[in-house]
Amino acid sequence: MTLTGHSSRRSALRSTTATRHAELEAVVGALRSRASYVRYLRGMHAFRAPYEAALSGLDWPALSGDWRPTFIAQSLNDDLDDMGAAPLAAARPSEPVRAAVSDLSGAFGVLYVLEGSSLGARLLYSEAKKLGLTATFGARHLARQSAGLETWRGFQALLEAADGIEMPAAVSAANAAFEAAKLSFLKANDDAV
Repeated sequence: MTLTGHSSRRSALRSTTATRHAELEAVVGALRSRASYVRYLRGMHAFRAPYEAALSGLDWPALSGDWRPTFIAQSLNDDLDDMGAAPLAAARPSEPVRAAVSDLSGAFGVLYVLEGSSLGARLLYSEAKKLGLTATFGARHLARQSAGLETWRGFQALLEAADGIEMPAAVSAANAAFEAAKLSFLKANDDAV
């Protein structure tokens, strides 16, 4: 069942998270220099690593058949190393992160945010290339995400077909993930000052 007025779970998630998504994009901004790119890497790592750690403990075969999410935290670590930068903090999932993915609905809400970022990664990868970064130096995670559009399509199909998803809980988890991402990027920006 979708939220009232929406033809699909994806469209329900897109419309009910649009404000938080726009707020996040405004905080991320353009990658016009290596310094802004390092801030982006640090914010992205601070956001992704705890969620990926929490999601890695899920029973994927039972949950999703052959589909698996694209985890990029290690690639982000490698990109940070290339840039001579360190992550903001240890990448352990907090209790709110663990709680967000502890049920099917929350996991799908969080995955909507994580997997959907592959769409924006294509644009960011183009910006990173202008800074001299590549799939083997500094922009590994963006190259992986840009190449992973089939994973996004697979997630969308899984989202629509999965039984037992409570859309209000999925929306709440997705909005919380967008907010966590925004706070991670704000922290990376503050840390750079």
